Amino acid sequence: MMKRVYVSLLALAMSGSAAAAIEQARSTKFFDESGALVGQQLALCSNFQGSYGNIHTAYHMTEVSNCIGRDQHPASIVPGTHITAYTLPGGLTIQQVCTYAQCAPASQTELEAYWNIADYGPYNQ
Repeated sequence: MMKRVYVSLLALAMSGSAAAAIEQARSTKFFDESGALVGQQLALCSNFQGSYGNIHTAYHMTEVSNCIGRDQHPASIVPGTHITAYTLPGGLTIQQVCTYAQCAPASQTELEAYWNIADYGPYNQ
């Protein structure tokens, strides 16, 4: 009986870790009131998750892309990009922000870190 309980608990633990796999890569870039890029939060298909800089601002842009083998198709709200949501400071357009925040083109299959990890290091991981 005890062996059956142990096997059941082991199977439950394994199914929980399998469910934690990232199905869509997500990059949220954060901006200050002047529109300067100040932080980024990432969840990549490689299961890397981290954040850099200030991720507690009112202004942000979120990009989402499919991980290989996934059938979800996130709906981009900006043609030719992976952008699914954004809130920007007044006076800035998403096209202006994409010139310096390096928005991923729709043809790119994986999102990337804007920040150089060696320079900034993860604040949360």
